[in-house]
Amino acid sequence: MQLKIPTPVRSATLSVLIRHGVLEFGLAEEFLQREGFGSFQDVVDQVRLDYGDAAADGMDEGMKEVSAREMRAMFPTKPTPTQQTAFIAQHMARWSFLYAPDPVFATVITYGIEQLERWYAEQQGPDASQRITQTVADKLNETFAKRSVPYRVDDDFEVRWYGDEATYKAIT
Repeated sequence: MQLKIPTPVRSATLSVLIRHGVLEFGLAEEFLQREGFGSFQDVVDQVRLDYGDAAADGMDEGMKEVSAREMRAMFPTKPTPTQQTAFIAQHMARWSFLYAPDPVFATVITYGIEQLERWYAEQQGPDASQRITQTVADKLNETFAKRSVPYRVDDDFEVRWYGDEATYKAIT
């Protein structure tokens, strides 16, 4: 399966959400709960069923590659098992989101936007929530457009395909 949202764009997109208050762990928890998964291995298994072996293997390999790279950067010497477990638990969601099929990633970003909208509504009221959520959506859309990614955040703050329908059907 070909990813139309490149990994650097995914990373930038997640960073926008995190800078505005989304917590990686909270986003992971919400995604797993709302999608009915118990773990990220369950996500990989479902990707295998929905998109095939190549997509699941690509996701699994990408997660292993980035986790090894980030682990080496964080721990110049071999981490203790406790450090390693904590580090993996903290970052597993982001690693899996970076390599999940585009529709899965789009769902994750939609949930992140919904989290921001709820949080700002509780903290600052509905007007501020709407304004901030729109600002985030605009930033995400700018990133997608700048990098020629065929997805956009729509008026309902959902991430959707924004391109040729035949191409979408061919890659999903």
